[in-house]
Amino acid sequence: MAIIGKLTISALTTFLFYLFITFVTSVKATIQEPIYMLILVAIGSFAIAYIFMSVFDMAVDTLLVCFLIDEQGNSKAFHASGDL
Repeated sequence: MAIIGKLTISALTTFLFYLFITFVTSVKATIQEPIYMLILVAIGSFAIAYIFMSVFDMAVDTLLVCFLIDEQGNSKAFHASGDL
């Protein structure tokens, strides 16, 4: 599931950069080969998305483990909210 988030973040960032270099005339005039910049932005945004999703995944796993330990130590989850 995390790979979908990584690819979505990377694709959206690359698409927004494509729109930026296509429709802003001052940028469009200075860039001759936009494909190389798009590849660089795609790689960079995937790296940032990978780091972000790794931290998010670790936080979700930690919250789940804390909830399970709380539930195991008490008859019912004592410190968790009622929605959990």
